[in-house]
Amino acid sequence: MGLEWIGIENSLILDNTFQAYILWFPTFIHTFLFSILSWWAMNFTFPKISIFIWFTINIIAEISQSLNSDILKFLPHTLQNYCALGSFDWWDIGSIFLGSILALLLIRFLNKLK
Repeated sequence: MGLEWIGIENSLILDNTFQAYILWFPTFIHTFLFSILSWWAMNFTFPKISIFIWFTINIIAEISQSLNSDILKFLPHTLQNYCALGSFDWWDIGSIFLGSILALLLIRFLNKLK
């Protein structure tokens, strides 16, 4: 899947090589921002729990995209579609780790400023 869903097709700027290296970015943002937002929602307490929750959710979601159809038939229909239409990518796994680590570093930095 390329960037056609946002109206960019066959762009000279965003060729296939560039797309391969940037398509992990939404997963990174999801892990990083939801970890920070959850920490904020918990009144700036339990940072490791908020990071762990979003790390786990994103890892499970990414791994579920590699499941075969025999396993998918046991899941609810909505999850079957998500898993069947998604594609497992090691770049996404790396971006989940990176987003979690950077969220922890940002939280530690912000706590030191207090």
